[in-house]
Amino acid sequence: DHFAYRMLDQCDRMWEAKEVLSPEHGLLRKAIEEKKKRFVGHPFSQQIILEEWYGKVAYKLTFGKLRIAIRYIMSPVLLPFFLLKYLVYEQNVKVSVME
Repeated sequence: DHFAYRMLDQCDRMWEAKEVLSPEHGLLRKAIEEKKKRFVGHPFSQQIILEEWYGKVAYKLTFGKLRIAIRYIMSPVLLPFFLLKYLVYEQNVKVSVME
Protein backbone atom coordinates (compact mmCIF):
# COMPACT_ATOMS: atom_id res chain seq x y z
CA ASP A 1 0.00 0.00 0.00
CA HIS A 2 2.71 2.44 0.99
CA PHE A 3 4.90 1.51 -1.99
CA ALA A 4 2.07 1.94 -4.50
CA TYR A 5 1.08 5.30 -3.01
CA ARG A 6 4.67 6.57 -3.20
CA MET A 7 4.90 5.29 -6.76
CA LEU A 8 1.92 7.48 -7.69
CA ASP A 9 3.59 10.39 -5.93
CA GLN A 10 6.54 10.00 -8.29
CA CYS A 11 4.30 10.63 -11.30
CA ASP A 12 4.53 14.23 -12.50
CA ARG A 13 1.70 14.18 -15.01
CA MET A 14 -1.69 12.53 -15.23
CA TRP A 15 -0.73 10.51 -18.31
CA GLU A 16 2.06 8.87 -16.30
CA ALA A 17 -0.39 7.89 -13.57
CA LYS A 18 -2.78 6.54 -16.20
CA GLU A 19 -0.02 4.25 -17.48
CA VAL A 20 0.52 2.91 -13.97
CA LEU A 21 -3.19 2.62 -13.19
CA SER A 22 -4.32 1.32 -16.58
CA PRO A 23 -7.11 -1.28 -16.50
CA GLU A 24 -4.74 -3.90 -17.95
CA HIS A 25 -2.76 -3.88 -14.69
CA GLY A 26 -5.88 -3.93 -12.51
CA LEU A 27 -4.05 -2.11 -9.74
CA LEU A 28 -6.77 0.43 -8.99
CA ARG A 29 -9.59 -2.14 -9.05
CA LYS A 30 -7.63 -4.41 -6.71
CA ALA A 31 -6.97 -1.49 -4.35
CA ILE A 32 -10.69 -0.70 -4.27
CA GLU A 33 -11.60 -4.33 -3.59
CA GLU A 34 -9.02 -4.58 -0.80
CA LYS A 35 -10.15 -1.24 0.66
CA LYS A 36 -6.77 0.49 0.38
CA LYS A 37 -8.15 3.91 1.25
CA ARG A 38 -4.87 5.80 1.08
CA PHE A 39 -4.07 4.55 -2.43
CA VAL A 40 -7.62 5.02 -3.72
CA GLY A 41 -7.71 8.48 -2.12
CA HIS A 42 -4.62 9.66 -4.02
CA PRO A 43 -5.50 12.59 -6.34
CA PHE A 44 -4.45 10.66 -9.45
CA SER A 45 -6.59 7.67 -8.44
CA GLN A 46 -9.53 9.97 -7.75
CA GLN A 47 -9.13 11.66 -11.14
CA ILE A 48 -9.24 8.32 -12.93
CA ILE A 49 -12.29 7.20 -10.93
CA LEU A 50 -14.09 10.46 -11.74
CA GLU A 51 -13.31 10.11 -15.43
CA GLU A 52 -14.61 6.55 -15.38
CA TRP A 53 -17.84 7.50 -13.62
CA TYR A 54 -18.63 10.76 -15.42
CA GLY A 55 -16.86 10.23 -18.71
CA LYS A 56 -13.73 11.91 -19.95
CA VAL A 57 -15.47 14.51 -22.08
CA ALA A 58 -18.15 15.55 -19.58
CA TYR A 59 -15.64 16.10 -16.80
CA LYS A 60 -13.36 18.34 -18.87
CA LEU A 61 -16.01 20.56 -20.40
CA THR A 62 -15.75 24.12 -19.16
CA PHE A 63 -19.33 24.77 -20.22
CA GLY A 64 -20.57 22.13 -17.78
CA LYS A 65 -18.68 23.75 -14.92
CA LEU A 66 -19.94 27.17 -15.97
CA ARG A 67 -23.52 25.91 -16.03
CA ILE A 68 -23.15 24.55 -12.49
CA ALA A 69 -21.73 27.87 -11.30
CA ILE A 70 -24.62 29.78 -12.87
CA ARG A 71 -27.12 27.48 -11.15
CA TYR A 72 -25.53 28.16 -7.78
CA ILE A 73 -25.49 31.90 -8.38
CA MET A 74 -29.06 32.04 -9.71
CA SER A 75 -30.67 29.80 -7.08
CA PRO A 76 -31.08 32.56 -4.43
CA VAL A 77 -32.51 34.85 -7.11
CA LEU A 78 -35.03 32.29 -8.38
CA LEU A 79 -36.04 30.90 -4.99
CA PRO A 80 -38.73 33.56 -4.30
CA PHE A 81 -40.38 32.85 -7.68
CA PHE A 82 -40.52 29.13 -6.99
CA LEU A 83 -41.91 29.83 -3.52
CA LEU A 84 -44.67 32.01 -4.98
CA LYS A 85 -45.46 29.36 -7.56
CA TYR A 86 -45.74 26.79 -4.81
CA LEU A 87 -47.93 28.98 -2.62
CA VAL A 88 -50.27 30.06 -5.42
CA TYR A 89 -50.49 27.05 -7.69
CA GLU A 90 -49.45 23.93 -5.78
CA GLN A 91 -51.58 24.68 -2.71
CA ASN A 92 -54.73 24.86 -4.86
CA VAL A 93 -54.14 21.52 -6.56
CA LYS A 94 -55.93 18.69 -4.77
CA VAL A 95 -54.37 15.28 -4.76
CA SER A 96 -56.83 12.44 -4.90
CA VAL A 97 -56.17 9.58 -2.54
CA MET A 98 -56.97 6.06 -3.62
CA GLU A 99 -58.68 3.94 -1.01
